[in-house]
Amino acid sequence: HSDEGFKSHLLTSFMQNTENREKALVYAVLLASKDAKTHSFTHSYIDAVLRKRGIILPQDDID
Repeated sequence: HSDEGFKSHLLTSFMQNTENREKALVYAVLLASKDAKTHSFTHSYIDAVLRKRGIILPQDDID
């Protein structure tokens, strides 16, 4: 999205309304998706990305 005000609002909302483990999950998936150029985030994909970075979350937390 090219609207800087919208991007700023989105980031601020994300930072204020998420827990640290949720931030870690999103950050890890975005880093991996940039490398893999993927747009499909299955549970197994997210789990593999997190485990690669030493983050182990129960399936319920990934849901």
